[in-house]
Amino acid sequence: MGFSSVARLDQTRANTGLRRSPMRQLIYLGTVLALVLTLASVETVLADRLPGSDQGGRPLTAVLLGPNEVPTAPSSSQGTATITINLGQSELCYVIDFTTSETVVAAHIHHAPAGVAAPPVIPLNPPAAGSSSGCKQVDQGLLKDIVQNPEQYYVNVHTTAHPGGAGRGQLTK
Repeated sequence: MGFSSVARLDQTRANTGLRRSPMRQLIYLGTVLALVLTLASVETVLADRLPGSDQGGRPLTAVLLGPNEVPTAPSSSQGTATITINLGQSELCYVIDFTTSETVVAAHIHHAPAGVAAPPVIPLNPPAAGSSSGCKQVDQGLLKDIVQNPEQYYVNVHTTAHPGGAGRGQLTK
């Protein structure tokens, strides 16, 4: 594009009002800035409402069933566990809901893949009245491993009738 073409383009803009005045540019930039700030505020509000955002991470879940136990527990007991990990605070928070006609005596997180039994690595409050929840400080290395390999960990609820476990579920993202 030569000098004369640029001059004609500039003259066309001037004649048609396409050249922006400093005031129009300021209004345009202010509008764009307001839009960006609004979108950032919406994202922040939505992030605060996501499950687990108050504890710092996406929840891990487990469906607790007797047939998942090793050995299998012939029990109609069932439940769910939701685990949220805050690596920055070395904190694990959990909610367990468990339905059973048996007396619940313990709950834990164990380190083993599906089909394998292992000793507990993190004790949890048992859902004696149907549910339990809490937060606890846990070694950060263990928490990192749970976040990276949740399927290698399971939640287990124990009852008097099934002391080895009445309901088990592998953690999933």
